[in-house]
Amino acid sequence: MNLPIISNYLALSLICAMGFSQATSTQPAQKQGNEENKPSTPTMQLYDVPPVKESSGETPEESADYLKLSQISEPAAGAQLIEDFLKKYPSSKRAPLLHYGAVSIYQQLNNYDKLVEHGEKFLETSPSNIAVLSTLGLAYASHGEVDKSTEKATKAIGLLDSLAKPASVTDEARWTNQRNQFLAMNYACLGMSSYTTYELERKKEKELEAANQGKPPATLPAGTPSSKETGSEPTKQPTPHTSSKSDISLAKSLGYFTKAVEYQPRYDYAQFQLGVIYARRSEVDKAIDAFAKAHVIGGGFASMAKQNLEVVYKVKNKNSLDGIDQVLAKAKEELPPIPPPPSAKPDPPPSDQPQGQGR
Repeated sequence: MNLPIISNYLALSLICAMGFSQATSTQPAQKQGNEENKPSTPTMQLYDVPPVKESSGETPEESADYLKLSQISEPAAGAQLIEDFLKKYPSSKRAPLLHYGAVSIYQQLNNYDKLVEHGEKFLETSPSNIAVLSTLGLAYASHGEVDKSTEKATKAIGLLDSLAKPASVTDEARWTNQRNQFLAMNYACLGMSSYTTYELERKKEKELEAANQGKPPATLPAGTPSSKETGSEPTKQPTPHTSSKSDISLAKSLGYFTKAVEYQPRYDYAQFQLGVIYARRSEVDKAIDAFAKAHVIGGGFASMAKQNLEVVYKVKNKNSLDGIDQVLAKAKEELPPIPPPPSAKPDPPPSDQPQGQGR
């Protein structure tokens, strides 16, 4: 069943798709601008990071400037103080920590350029930091930089797959939930990059199809007898179906988003994008199920998911919405319950994680 009617909604599927929102399942997002279409993503830090200890070898002026910076809680003001501090003390031992903090702040402020600048700078000293790799992958994916997003997300997934729970971590459920959130986010990054590739390849294929329309059929090679000469009608050979490049990219995107919801079933963006992909593939029932789940999760994609759900449902049910309430009820039942909030006492970070102020 083809679904051309929903193309207007599908065209919006990646607008603000991942963003840099700090919305999380454990910490509410700051309300800045339009929150529509911003998914729930894990906090930047895989661990809660305690305040940094005094750094040896710095001047009293540097210590005073850092103390002033550490007491700021407003993101924009904190970002400016970090920029000023790094400009004034370019060789400070606190520079890696401040680059790390800047990534978190610019993630909140949706400042892509600055997030990338500080994230890449931080990775020069800590190339295996999962949180920053994941955040950069998210940023690159949302700006269509497929190669960079794929590189960062693939590396983060490899590190997460081999990451053992530190002995110092006592809340195992909280640890597992955070790890699964990061895995889901990075698989969604790969899915988003594959979907971007799909759209680019599909556009090229359509342009080629349009250019080839009206062209005369290819002539037979010289010396090949025609049907008139042989007295027989040409045999029509069935054209075998071969997957186009765009088909392959769409299938990859489907696999990545499926993996994302395996790790985090209540990931609103991933469920929504699954609905988009299933609709593109004319898998109507699966599209309905994914859009219904994206809606009942209640995240930033709830409204658009409901619109897409109704359009697809009407296509299947002769323009009727009868029974859609049962579909939504079923989707709600199939989703796992919302996990309880994490324990109040954070686990200490392992030695290879940056230490600094938690935000």
